[in-house]
Amino acid sequence: MELNEMLAIPTDELPKRTRIPITVLPDLDRFHKHLARHMADTIIANNKMGRPTSFILPVGPTGQYPELAEIVNAERIDCGNVTTFNMDEYMDWQGKVIPTSHPMSFKRTMAELLRSRMDEPLRIAAERMFFPDPRCPEEMDQALDTYGPADVCYAGVGYHGHVAFNEGIVSRWYKVPEQEFLDARTHIVALADDTFVINSVREAGGNCQMIPPFAVTVGMKDIMASKHIEGVFYCGHWQRTVFRRTLFQEPTVEYPGTFLKTHKSFAVSIDALTAAPPEARPF
Repeated sequence: MELNEMLAIPTDELPKRTRIPITVLPDLDRFHKHLARHMADTIIANNKMGRPTSFILPVGPTGQYPELAEIVNAERIDCGNVTTFNMDEYMDWQGKVIPTSHPMSFKRTMAELLRSRMDEPLRIAAERMFFPDPRCPEEMDQALDTYGPADVCYAGVGYHGHVAFNEGIVSRWYKVPEQEFLDARTHIVALADDTFVINSVREAGGNCQMIPPFAVTVGMKDIMASKHIEGVFYCGHWQRTVFRRTLFQEPTVEYPGTFLKTHKSFAVSIDALTAAPPEARPF
C-alpha cells in the first residue's frame, strides 16, 4: 500500500483494512486506564492459575503505571510473582548508564510511578524488576531466559520506526540482514538523529542537550518472543503516520515497527487523536 493511501484511511475504516485488532480510546486518560486494566487483568488471570506474570515495559507511555498501582491497591492484587523487564535505558556520551538522579532515568521513573505507589505487601519485588545494563547486557538476556518469554510486551513505535531503542538500520555504508536484526538480543545503540530531535521536543522542551546520545535496549528477538504484543500509540499528531506505517507498510529493518504485525498475537491500543488521519497544518 502506498503511503498516501494508508494515510487517507478514515479511522472508522481501519478495522476493515487490517486483521490487527485496534482499540481506540477517546482520550489519554482512558487510554492509560485501559492499559492499566490490561496489565492488572493479566496478573489476576495468571495468579488464579498459579502462574507467574512477566512484562516487557516501556517508559513512554507512563500514565498507566500510577493507574495500575491504584488498581493493585484497591483490588489487593498480589504482584509478588510479577517480573518486569524495562525495554531500555539511556546512556551518556561515555557509554555509561545515566544515574537515577538524571531527569531522563527510566529506572527512577519506574520506581516513582509504579513500585513505590503499590502497598508494600503487594509490590513487585525489587529484584524482579530488570533493567538492561551495558556493562553486562547478557544479564538481561539471562533474566529473560529465566522468567520469560514475556506474557505481554507493550511496544510503542518511534518517529522513524524504532521499537524499544531498536533503531532502523538506514546507512549507505552497511546493511544488516533481516534475520540477523530479528535475532538481536540486548545491545547498545547510538540514537538516530531523528530520534534525538523528536525526543528532545517531546520530553525536554526542545533542549537536545538534555537527551543522552546512547541507549541500551532489549533486542527484537525477545520482543517478538513475547506471547502477546500490545502496540501502544498515544503521541498525537506526530505519531499518526507512524501508526499507519506500522499497520500497513511491508516489514523492513529500516522501519522496525513494521515487524510487529507479523507476530501471531499483535493488537493496538491508541487514543482517538493519534488514530485520526494525518493532516497538514500551518504553524
